[in-house]
Amino acid sequence: MAGVVLTAPKGAWLQIRADDPDHVLPQALPAKLPALLEPELQLILKGPDGLYRHARFASNDGAGRNYQVAIPLKTAVALKVASSVADAFDQGGNQVKDTDQIGFQPATPADLNAVKFTLHRKGQ
Repeated sequence: MAGVVLTAPKGAWLQIRADDPDHVLPQALPAKLPALLEPELQLILKGPDGLYRHARFASNDGAGRNYQVAIPLKTAVALKVASSVADAFDQGGNQVKDTDQIGFQPATPADLNAVKFTLHRKGQ
C-alpha cells in the first residue's frame, strides 16, 4: 500500500473528577472496577462528527472517582453529565442538568484543565 497517508488529529486526555461527598455512587471493590457504562453516572462527550463517546473510569478513592476521555485539539466538543442517582454541580456550584452541554475547544494540551463535578443526592 505505497502512497497511502493516514492523518490522525492531535488530541489530549480530558481528565474528569467526580467528587462524591454523599457517597451516591456504588462503591467499587479494589479488585473490581466499575462497569464501563454505569447508569449511576455517565460522562458523555459529543464530538464534531456528532457521535457520542463515554469517558472511561480511571481510578477512585474515598472522595470520588476519576474518568478520562480523549478529545481532539482545535476542535469544538461538548460534555454531558447524566446520573440516575445524583445531581451534578460544576466547580462554581451551579447545577449541571442532564440536558446541559459543556463546551471545550483547547488549542493545546496545556489549555485543557481537568473538569470537576460534585455529586449530591437527587433533590437535595
